[in-house]
Amino acid sequence: MKTKRCSICHENKPLDAFTKDRSRPDGLRVQCRVCLTKVRPPRGVRAAQNEAKKKHTEKPCTTCGQVKPMTAFYRCDNVDGRQGQCKKCVAAYNKTMQESRAAANAVWRKNNIERAREQEKKRARRYLATKPGLRAKKLQYRRDWGKKNRDITNAHRDNYEARKKGNGGTHTTGQWKSLCVRYGNTCLCCGGTKPLTKDHVVPVSRGGCNDISNIQPLCRSCNSSKREMIIDFRGDKSSLVPTALESISRQFSRFAATHAAGLDVSSEGKDRVRGAVGMLLGKRIESRAELTAAEWAFCANAVRMQKLFW
Repeated sequence: MKTKRCSICHENKPLDAFTKDRSRPDGLRVQCRVCLTKVRPPRGVRAAQNEAKKKHTEKPCTTCGQVKPMTAFYRCDNVDGRQGQCKKCVAAYNKTMQESRAAANAVWRKNNIERAREQEKKRARRYLATKPGLRAKKLQYRRDWGKKNRDITNAHRDNYEARKKGNGGTHTTGQWKSLCVRYGNTCLCCGGTKPLTKDHVVPVSRGGCNDISNIQPLCRSCNSSKREMIIDFRGDKSSLVPTALESISRQFSRFAATHAAGLDVSSEGKDRVRGAVGMLLGKRIESRAELTAAEWAFCANAVRMQKLFW
């Protein structure tokens, strides 16, 4: 004879000792009939309680104090069958708690960035282990998305390179599209209507920032032939002055900190300063000897630099 264990008295009883419950896998309740009568009030008492609950049509919210209909409260096992807080106050409380938890998690992640990244990687590995073909699908999706959104991926790459080299400056895809429209979607070097690419007037390798003021639209052929030369094909060079001053000031601050630490300035850093000075003056500079007294005084007074160590 098949038996089943009661969840209250913990006795093994025959299946006939349990009432039916369609929501359960075996179609029976987890409590036996005897224990169920002890837990649940008799049918007549339950009917009286339900009638008493129906008599309540309104009640005040314990949080906002407003008297609202019973439908404005969630159901529960209280005397009147409804919670003390109205649905609106419950939603506001949940939102506040969610924001506070998110802020606390952000602070913890900032203070424990390495540990947080390791936990994220572990979660990702566990999830991907349950989905064998998901990794390949995600990689394929990224490739397809990158091909369809070249402008966005190029902007992200340029911003990353500028951050890595410490030159600073960022721009968005919208700014790049506006710049192309401003010049009629044509290459500023050859005037062709080929697909345009972003060219840094002062290359990032020579200290140029990734700001939109240091970018000009060129076709791929002209961009490649320009290489690392500082050539501005735009008519107005005034927009480059703030960028050049910022770049020179930043490099000079680094030089001062390097010398204070008793170290020598790298040749790459000197190239960046030369590129920034060339951007400011509108010509390519190879050494300080090429600058006239007026040009040197202009650069020195502009950013209050005493020496550039090159």
